[in-house]
Amino acid sequence: LALFGKWDFFKLWLSSHLLDHAPQLQECYIAHMLVHPEHTENGVDVALIQYAHDFAHNDPRFDLLTVHVSGNDEATSRLYGKFFFKTCLKKSSLTRSILFNDPVWNLMTLPLK
Repeated sequence: LALFGKWDFFKLWLSSHLLDHAPQLQECYIAHMLVHPEHTENGVDVALIQYAHDFAHNDPRFDLLTVHVSGNDEATSRLYGKFFFKTCLKKSSLTRSILFNDPVWNLMTLPLK
């Protein structure tokens, strides 16, 4: 909380709850992953995505790994793309647009089987 500030933390929490994503059966969903910019240089973001991939891939209950990425965050979309995630759905929200200037979120998916 101290790294991001109370207002930024609240915006992240509210924005993620406005997505209202309910994972389907056999879907492993990455929720609320945020890495401080200082730690992306050390590969923490890559390690977390790799961990999520390995976890879902090795669990026979899952055949799909998914994550929402802000439409404004091209760098994060490219990062997931390196793991072969593809955008399959774009969600727009007037509320997110007004409150956060972030109207579009992309649902990115990675088939595991």
